[in-house]
Amino acid sequence: MLKSFATATTDIIIVKNEPDLWINLSEQIKYEIEHILQELMVNMKKHSQASLVAIRFEREDRNRIAIYYTDNGIGMPKNVRYNNGLKNTGNRIKSINGKIIFDAEVEKGLKIHISFPVS
Repeated sequence: MLKSFATATTDIIIVKNEPDLWINLSEQIKYEIEHILQELMVNMKKHSQASLVAIRFEREDRNRIAIYYTDNGIGMPKNVRYNNGLKNTGNRIKSINGKIIFDAEVEKGLKIHISFPVS
């Protein structure tokens, strides 16, 4: 699904999204993460003007997974209004007891760190 957002002008790099990363995760967590990532990619396509997007998956420890999203787009303004998409993303993260941190600098791209418990 993530690679489907690649275009002639936007490369998508996926790192360490291995099948064993998803072992022992509930279907609810998988569903929520899929929709969170889809929302981030839709926002990237609509707003970021990025030519390069990297998404890295990691197991932080036995009980936590982290996803790192980075793009080289225009970033997010400091006074960004969280409309339905980002509000829904926040609600989805909360529903799986996860955390999301946006690190945005105008003209320096966007970095997002998502983490959530395995169970």
